[in-house]
Formats: sequence, structure tokens, C-alpha cells
Amino acid sequence: MLDRLRLGESFASISRSFNVNESTVRSIKKSEDKIRSSVASTSLSAKIVRDPAVEKMEVALSLWIEDRNQKRMPLSGPMVREKAKRLYAHFKEPDGSFSGECTDGGFQASEGWFNKFKVRQSLHNIKIIGEAASADTAAAGRYPEEFANLVADGEYKPEQVFNADETALFWKRMPNKTFISKSEKSAPGFKAAKDRVTLLLCSNASGDCVIKPLMLYRSFNPRALKNQNKDNLPVFWRANKKAWVTSAIFCDWFRNCFVSEVETYLKKQNLDFKALLVLDNAPGHPRELETMHPNIKVTFLPPNTTALLQPMDQGIIQAFKLYYIRRTFKIILDNMECNPDMNVMECWKKFDIAKCIVNIKESLEELKLHTLKCCWKKLWPALTAENDEESVHPQILTANIAEIANGIGRDGFEQIESSDIQELLESQNEDLTETDLEEMLNSQPIEEEASTSTGKVTFNLKNLSEGLRMANELCDFFMNIDPSMERSLIFKRQIANATAVYQSELKELLKTAKQEKITKFFKPLPKP
Repeated sequence: MLDRLRLGESFASISRSFNVNESTVRSIKKSEDKIRSSVASTSLSAKIVRDPAVEKMEVALSLWIEDRNQKRMPLSGPMVREKAKRLYAHFKEPDGSFSGECTDGGFQASEGWFNKFKVRQSLHNIKIIGEAASADTAAAGRYPEEFANLVADGEYKPEQVFNADETALFWKRMPNKTFISKSEKSAPGFKAAKDRVTLLLCSNASGDCVIKPLMLYRSFNPRALKNQNKDNLPVFWRANKKAWVTSAIFCDWFRNCFVSEVETYLKKQNLDFKALLVLDNAPGHPRELETMHPNIKVTFLPPNTTALLQPMDQGIIQAFKLYYIRRTFKIILDNMECNPDMNVMECWKKFDIAKCIVNIKESLEELKLHTLKCCWKKLWPALTAENDEESVHPQILTANIAEIANGIGRDGFEQIESSDIQELLESQNEDLTETDLEEMLNSQPIEEEASTSTGKVTFNLKNLSEGLRMANELCDFFMNIDPSMERSLIFKRQIANATAVYQSELKELLKTAKQEKITKFFKPLPKP
């Protein structure tokens, strides 16, 4: 319609052609800029023009759902729909001028929209996968006996039993009372307090083996790590855009870090190379881990028992974060004492991701042996029955951290109390707000140093064709090896559905590809 209007055709003629009211055509004309902008921002195969606020809302909502899944926070259909309404209100333009999907009272996050959204985002089964709020106490009460039998059947010693879990770390966040925190909130642009890394921490039941942690950041080559060999870092360094643990990244850590470190450790202990790895049901922990290595048995905790049973969640992660905060404050205090002319803000700006890595390493080294052992008492009571020594109480640590903060003596640190440290610790697990999600959508990749690895992979006709070819080969592979033809056909149909969007893009790219002149295919006649 808009293209024909632009060519000079009348409103009446177009309304008759499309069998709509003339007022509808005029309304569409008024929203021309927004409609064309929406079409330009979507895939080439898109045919339906939607409210830009709905489009932004759905992308932000998908990020929110994934973030809660990563944190194993409670999630349900009504919660998603309520968050959708709040996000839409946040993104909607004040004048509400768009005449499209959400008229007559605005966006309602109806059941129909929710079902379509789940299909669009492949959210076929949103489950409540929470922590303590939805914990299954009955399953948690039964599982320790089952776990003890598992250990006995495999004849595992405490040195051979490991637990791993992810946690988010806002590595530059400061207490709200500090000048650093207050000034950052009022400043435009990216907030360092929102900069997050994801850590995968892992240790054994005897407490004397802490595996090199997986550390995920949103950039693989930040400027602070210029000329650094990533393989020699004290962390297993990986990156993706949102710093989230995916199945592929977890398997990478499992194969290339966990297995080798466990084998080396057990050899030093003169123990057989066999181990039991306990995991929760996080999205990034694939079931194929159970058969990934012949010497490593992987077992999964019952759903919704993480907060009640998992050793890492019984105090290990909390103790690590308190040590991290304490060391961070100590870095500021030491720098201020060495250079009295340096203010707190100048000191804090020098704290980069390279120093964060060192801080993580040293904070893990501070974890006490009895802390690492005592946190197994709910999952493996018999292990800790002979050792009733409690780990360092969090209140003692928070008081010690507050004392160090007071020693800085300026810019709000002199007002820090234990309650402020506890608030800072709890903020590490806070839910993403509408503003946080908008910042994630608008954030630009941070400046990176040029990588010496392979070149950047681009989304073009050649690579798209290659990817679809590999998908077809994968289907053929399972068709050949699977004795159940029905199962392999179901798999093939699911792959076809999953790659349909790329098939559409391939068709569009083929249409827009530059055509060769027909004369190219003719050979010139020889001269007489």
C-alpha cells in the first residue's frame, strides 16, 4: 500500500484494491515511518508488521527468561505474562501513536499471545525450576540415602566426588552508600556495576581439590588481557555475548579442564582415575554428560532440590563472594595507602578484568578446607559426621569487610556497616529490571584486541548453505545408525522445523544474489 501511495495512487483506489476502508489506508499512511523502520529491522522473510514496542518487549522477555533459567530462579506462565506487560509499558512510546497489533486498551499479554510467543521463542515447556521458593523438601529428604548407595556402589572416596555450580559475579559492584555507586547511577551510558561474569566453581568432598573455574565474560579479547595467552590464565576463559553458560561451553570445560585436572589430582593421591560429578538440572548441563567419559560418572540432583542439597549452594559460593568483596576493598585500601594523592574513583577505574581474574584466583585460595567439607553435610551426612567443625560464620566476615571499608575513610566507605555488605552480597542474585534489560538490548560489544585466531565468520550465502548442508548430513547420519526408523524420522522433522527460518533466509539471499550476465556463458566465435 505504502509503495503504491508513494507512486501517486489515490487512497480510494488502494482501498478498493485491498477491500478495506479508505480510513484504514490513511491510518497506515500516517504510520509510514514506523512501519518501514519495523520492516527494515526484521528478517527479509517477515510479512507481518508489528508494534515496535512488542518486538522489543519480546526480545527483552526472552533475555529475562534465559537469565532466570541460568540462575534457577522460579519461573511460570503467569510470571512471564506479568513481566511482558511491564516490559511493554516500559518500551511503549508515550503518545501510543502506532496503529498495529496492540490497540484498544494496549497490550494485554493474553493467553493467545503467550502461546504464540512460546512457539516463536521455542519455549515449549516453561517449568518452575526454582531454588528455595519452590524446593521439593520430600525429594530432598529421600535423595541423600540414594546418593549414599550410589557412592557405595561405585566405591568412591571423598576425594573422587565433585560438585560444580554456576554463579553470577558483578565484579565491579560497590555498596549503595559509596560515592562510586551513587555517581555511576546518575551517569549516562554503560554501568560498570552491571558488568557481569559467570563463574563455574567446582570442588571435591574432601575439600582439598578446587578445579580451575570456568569464567565467562562478554568479550574474549578485552583490552586488559592484551598479549595474554588465555590458556595460561588461572581460570578456564571463555566468552559469549551475554556471559551465559551454554551446553557447549559446559561440555568444553568438562572435556578440556575438569577431566584432566581430576586425573592429575587423583594420580598424586595414588587413587584410581574414576570420579563422580554431582550437578543440578540447569539448562547448561546436558544429559549427554552421563556418557561423555568412561571414568567420570555424572549424576543429577532431583529437580527443585538445589537450594536444599547442592554443596556449592550450602555456603561455598557465599564464602567465595565474601572473600572476593574483602579482597576488593583491600585493593582499594592498599592503593590509597601507597598513594595518598589518589582518590577512590581513580583507584577503582584501574580495577580491570585482568585484576578481577587475579582476585578470583586468590579468593578461591582463601576457601578453608573445613568450609569445603562441611557444605556436603546435607547431601552426604555420613561424610561430615566425624567433623562437626563449622565454617567461618558469614556475620564474622561481613563485619571484617565493613571494618576494612571504614579504613578507606572517605567517599562513603566510612559509613559502611555489616548490613551494607550483606545487601551487596544479595544484590549479586537480583532479578533483571526493565531498565537492565533495555541496557542489555542496547549494549555494544566492548572494545577488543585483534584476535590471532581464525577470522570472523560472517552470515552470508556460502556459510548459510554450509550450515544447512551439515544439518542435512546430521539427519542422514541418524537415519543410517538408528534401528528405529520412526524415531529418526521424528528427529529429521524436528531439525527441519528448527532450520526453517534459515531456509527462508537462504531463499531470500538467493533471490538478491547478483545475477551473472547471460553473455558470460557464451564463448566468442573464432576469428575467420
